[in-house]
Amino acid sequence: AKNHFAFFDMAYQGFASGDPERDARAIRIFLEDGHLIGCAQSYAKNMGLYGQRVGCL
Repeated sequence: AKNHFAFFDMAYQGFASGDPERDARAIRIFLEDGHLIGCAQSYAKNMGLYGQRVGCL
């Protein structure tokens, strides 16, 4: 490894396939392989909280 750090932005989780679990598969693969990751999750679009600026890191 070259000390890379994977960062996932999940602003549209569930929009690609229609299934939030399926859209998060890449994150699970990275974690199962032992990689350290960062993840940003926004709830404005996929949870209907438009304009509320709700999310987490």
